[in-house]
This record gives sequence, structure tokens and C-alpha cells, in this order.
Amino acid sequence: MHQVWMRRALPVLPPATVFSVVRLSGPPLAAAVRASTEVRVVLPRALLKGAFGALAAAARSGHGGVPDEHQLAVRIGDHNPVFAFESTLHEMSSLLAFNEGIVSSVKFTRWMRGLEASDAHLPAPLNFFSGELMSISSMVHQVRDNIAGRLLGDCVWSQPPVSRGAAAAEKADSAFSGYMVNVQDVCDAGQPEYITNALLDAGMAGLQGRCNAGSVPIGVLSSSQSASFTHVGKKEVSLERAVPCVLEVLISWSASVTQFVMVLNVRNEHWMSAAVSLSNGRVILYDSLCGSSQAKRHIVSRLQLFARCAERRWRATHPNAAQGAIEWQFNEDNTPQQMDHYNCGLFAFAFIWCFAYGLDMTTSPVNGDQLRLSLILYVLMSGAPREKTQ
Repeated sequence: MHQVWMRRALPVLPPATVFSVVRLSGPPLAAAVRASTEVRVVLPRALLKGAFGALAAAARSGHGGVPDEHQLAVRIGDHNPVFAFESTLHEMSSLLAFNEGIVSSVKFTRWMRGLEASDAHLPAPLNFFSGELMSISSMVHQVRDNIAGRLLGDCVWSQPPVSRGAAAAEKADSAFSGYMVNVQDVCDAGQPEYITNALLDAGMAGLQGRCNAGSVPIGVLSSSQSASFTHVGKKEVSLERAVPCVLEVLISWSASVTQFVMVLNVRNEHWMSAAVSLSNGRVILYDSLCGSSQAKRHIVSRLQLFARCAERRWRATHPNAAQGAIEWQFNEDNTPQQMDHYNCGLFAFAFIWCFAYGLDMTTSPVNGDQLRLSLILYVLMSGAPREKTQ
């Protein structure tokens, strides 16, 4: 990563660049093939996608395919055009990915530098790794030292697949089976942007592991599990589709589990979180931004569905339990509120973390970027023991 931090992104052609697909043969083809090895231009992501599509469409449209001794190429630009073949476009794609890695790492180091200058301390309840009061600058140094000698694609945390016949505690982790986080994910998470699923799921997998050892079992849903019955992308999941998804999620845990926590992605625009408890009949929705919307009302209806399905499953497996339906109470919690526009995912994660440990988030000052740093450090340090055993 030290070398990446010193690099500059390669220049990319402007979005207005024109291209077309041409068929070459003979001397023009030979000249284009020779020149393609020295192509130093890179199309922006949208145009590159269009170029791949145009090549594929041209190949399909030709009756009987491209004739022998002919080859399709992308002609880039009008004045002194450059010819690119499919292999050239793949090289551009790799360069773009490397460019994006450089840009992300630059933003990451800039964000870390701002935190390093702080003399603040992270409150003990919000230190996901050790649960101790810790200086922000010390956390920055640990994160930087952890990834400095790695490559962008290096894995820093992973959840091994669950084998057949695994113990109950291992089965509870199956929602996160095969998940992994690499250095690129860490760099993407370490900047003022919406948090991605990779870091959140790694944090929740760690929380599930700790909950397995707790006195009161708690089921921690992965982000894809909660999305399956709420929102997939920007689309609301219908009731007809949500019911079997909820049931599929519930059977991931033993019927003895009476509490569930989850983060909720709202139309790829906002993160909230929720806790469902059969023991006291409460559903708590935490929204660090408050407000109301149709998407939020949809989330509430799906949480109510989840609670009712969990209750029915529990009663079916505990026939001797007291009769009478649970009178579910729904509460919305908006404290603490985030003071920025991009750390909603970190507040959502911190809420379910504190819920699982019986901690009160409102007793300490909460800073969104500090929560982000805390989650990054937790994932990196949680991944270290796994690396030693592999």
C-alpha cells in the first residue's frame, strides 16, 4: 500500500470521446494490431462498457460471423484515431480498477490524516475491538500499520464456509459463510462516503460470534438477509415474496433464539437498524436521521411481519408455552442523531452492537467518523487471528 499511496491515477479520456466499431483486414489490420500494443489511452467506465457492448452487438449482427482474416476493432476518436481490440479493452478495464484503487486510497489517507490530528478519545462502549477508552490517533496508527505492507486485493478478514454437520454455533454464522473483506474494501470504507456492505457484514459476523457465547441467544442478520424481505436495491419487496424470505431467514437459527438484530438498507440511500425481542414483545427501529417516508413505512411493515413469523415459529416449537398472542409494541428510537450525511450505516451498526451488549449509546458523545474508524480497526484485528490459523 505504501507504493499505491505514492502513485497517481492514469489520465482518462473525456466522457465526450466518440468511438465506433469497424471491421479491419489486410495491412490496416496488421498496422492496428502493432499499434494496439502501445495504446496509452483509457476510456472512462461508462464508455468502456459501451465499447464492449458495441463489439458484442457487431459480432452478433454479422451473418455467419466475422469473415476469416477480418477482425472487429473499436475506433476511438476522429482525429488520429486509436484502434482497440477486445484484449485492449480488457487492459483498460484493469487500468480503471487500479485507478479507482489509487483514488480510493488517496481519499482514505486524507481521511485518516484528519483523524490523526485529533486529540479525542473513543468512548469505551463504542470501541468494538477492546471495549476500552482509546485515543483516536492510536487507532489511526494501528489501522495504517496493519495495511501498509499489503496489496489492494489482499484479504484482511474472512468467514470460512460452514461444513455439513457443523455445531449449532457454527450454523448461526452461516449467514456470513464465505464473506471476505480486502484492503480495497477498507480503503473504500475509510472516507466520507456511505458505508458498504462488506465492512458492515464483517462487523455483524463478529457480533454474531460473540452473541453465540452469550447467555441470551441473539440472531444477527446479514445485510442480504434483511434486504431479502425489505428492499432489494431501490425496489420494495412484495408481501408475497417477503413471507418465504422471512421464513428462510428464521430457520437459520435454532428455535430457542428469541432476539434478532439487523441493519436495514433503505433504497440504497440510507441505513437504519432494528431489534426484535420475543421475550418482551418489542420491536425497536433505530433511525439516526429521523424523518418519515413511504420507504420507511414499508420497512416498518416488514419488521412487523418478521416479528409475527418469529412468534409463530417459536410457538410451534414450544407447544407447552403460555398461550395468547404477543401484543407487539413498536418503538422508534432516534437518539443519538448523526450530525453528518454519510455515517448512517455506522450509527445503525453501533445501535445493534450496544443492544446486544446491553449498553446505552446515549451516555457517550458519538462521532460518526470515529465509529467508522472503530469498525475498520475491529474488522482488521478480528481478521488477524484467522490469518495465523490459515
